[in-house]
Amino acid sequence: MNTRDARRLSVLLLVLFVAILITMYPLLQFWQQKLVPARERPVALFRSWSEVQLLSFTFLSAEDPSLVYDELQESTMRLAHSLNQTLNDNEVRMLLRLSPRGGELLEKPGRLWNALERDLFPQFRMLAARDGDGAGAEIDVLRRRTVRRYAPFGESLAALAEEISRQHTGELEAFRRIFALLLVMAVAVVAGIFLTLRMLFGFERLQLGVLFHHPDPLFILGPDRLIRYANPAGELTARGAYQRKRIDDVVSLSEEGAPLKNQKMLRTGESVRPVVRHVDRIYSGRGKFLGEVHIFRDMTAWNRLAAEVRKKRELDLLAMMAASFAHEFNNSLASLSGIIELGLIAESELERSNYLAQAKKSIRQASIMTRELIAFGMGDGEGEDVTVGDEIGTALQIVFDGTPGTYRVDLSSIDPSLKSRDKLALQVVLSQVLRNAAEAQVQAGNPELPVELIAVPGDNTGETISILVHDRGQGLPDIDTERLFEPFYSEKWNHKGLGLSFSRHLMERMGGSVDIYPRPGGGTSVMIRLPVYRA
Repeated sequence: MNTRDARRLSVLLLVLFVAILITMYPLLQFWQQKLVPARERPVALFRSWSEVQLLSFTFLSAEDPSLVYDELQESTMRLAHSLNQTLNDNEVRMLLRLSPRGGELLEKPGRLWNALERDLFPQFRMLAARDGDGAGAEIDVLRRRTVRRYAPFGESLAALAEEISRQHTGELEAFRRIFALLLVMAVAVVAGIFLTLRMLFGFERLQLGVLFHHPDPLFILGPDRLIRYANPAGELTARGAYQRKRIDDVVSLSEEGAPLKNQKMLRTGESVRPVVRHVDRIYSGRGKFLGEVHIFRDMTAWNRLAAEVRKKRELDLLAMMAASFAHEFNNSLASLSGIIELGLIAESELERSNYLAQAKKSIRQASIMTRELIAFGMGDGEGEDVTVGDEIGTALQIVFDGTPGTYRVDLSSIDPSLKSRDKLALQVVLSQVLRNAAEAQVQAGNPELPVELIAVPGDNTGETISILVHDRGQGLPDIDTERLFEPFYSEKWNHKGLGLSFSRHLMERMGGSVDIYPRPGGGTSVMIRLPVYRA
């Protein structure tokens, strides 16, 4: 085949492909506009029939049937209208022509309905005219007669709907077969087009043409991993000549200033932007390594969108927290005011000391809420740096000072002098998790058992540690543990349900995470993954 014949064949195959698509569209429209409404008719009919049955037996059971009769009459009129529409619908009749029982199924509901209107409904009218003076025995007879007359009519509607559904399904299967055949033809056409294009231009050139117009910097390397091609964006990024050079020698990448760990900063002239590097290896049909494609995807827009989403989530959470904390803070102030008044009128020194201790506890709770709001309000990287070991000790003192609970700490696997950022956020997270553990053990009746805190290295890089907090409380509820991190979800009646959600948010802002697991043998384990560094 010469070039002219290949071009003619390509045009012919394209025209055939367009013709197949044009043919498939009206078939799809026909199915949607003609056959689907026919299947929906019986649904509306059954809805009206159910309403008539309910109102009929309500009417026959009422002390004064005349109060229900008007509504029953309106319902029977709607059913008659819906039945008439269904039996005279052209699409329904078209589907039932394909069935040997179609004529009988269309005729029977109408005949039974006419009998109901002729023999049964006049008795309803007479009963309603009596204004509740009907005899009980007579109503029982009418009720039994209604059941006997309604049953065959309902069965005829069910048979009609079942046959319409069966014929509809058959039509759907036929349409699917036609669609599958057209799809196979379309695939064959597309395959023919690609084969023709390969004969005309070569598939490799077609691939390079698509990659050449990629908006991000792109480099194609040979099997020796030296650059063979670069698209225009890649040429602007390369420092000087790039042919037959290693990609790291011509592209300026830096981790400094990158917003995320998987991103790097790419310098193009005077501008710097965050990118993610994608590498695809290329092999021949026989498995031979041909080279690599390196794409440096610009993440500026994605980072901006992610920051907007994160900011919105923070504002939503802040609004919920502010409303909840305002209520709690007001309660604390009211409690503190009452305690102070009682302390002022106390007669003995012992009573005054007890009231002062209670006042100190209320002030401490208000201080904790204030600290949590301040931690949330601080932006990324605004917090004060802190030594991990010292902050763990401070959190333990805050939680267990003056409480019956005990604790056991093991920091032997890490260097306690490791540093972390955002002192206030870390203090809030540790205090919240430890407080939950202590309360869980008290509620389970195990206050004498110690809450365990163990710190271990998080990975081999030394950039993270894992702080594990174990308790012997009642354990996790039988739900998805992710629900425990939803705002305002709590299994405890006297808790706001914001602690875990708030802690996870603060830790993710620091670059870490908070997860919760059931503890073997009973209880709960919380893992805090904390980014650290050496001073």
